[in-house]
Amino acid sequence: MAYRFNAVKLSAGDMVKIRQAKDLMTNMMEDPPTLLQLSRMIGLNDFKLKQGFKEMFGTTVFAFLREIRLEKAYRLLQQGDMNVTETSLAVGYSNPSHFSEAFRSKYGINPGVFVRSCARYVSEADANHTP
Repeated sequence: MAYRFNAVKLSAGDMVKIRQAKDLMTNMMEDPPTLLQLSRMIGLNDFKLKQGFKEMFGTTVFAFLREIRLEKAYRLLQQGDMNVTETSLAVGYSNPSHFSEAFRSKYGINPGVFVRSCARYVSEADANHTP
C-alpha cells in the first residue's frame, strides 16, 4: 500500500520565514546553522521548515546549501585566484576531498583539472590577443 504525504499548509508568514531561511543559508554558507538552529532563527519548527522549503524551492535545505556552495566554488576556481583547498574552505567545506567529490559529482570534472583547464584557456586567449 502506498502512502501519500499531504503537503504542509503554509501561511504567507510561513513563506516569508522560509525565504528568510534560504537567505540565511546563502549568507552563512561558509558556517551554516544546523536545521534546528535555522528553524529557531526564523521562528518555525524544523518539520515545517523542511517540508515548506522542499515545497517552495523543490529541494531540501542542505541540497540547496550544497548547490550554492558548489556554484560559488565554480566561480572562484574559474577566477584562478585560489587553489582547490583554499576554495573548498572558502565555501564551507572542512574536508577538501569531500569538496572534490561533490564538485566532480556536479560538474563531471575534478576541480584540479578544472582549474588547469581554466588557466590554459586564459593563457591561450591572452596569447591570441597579444599585438
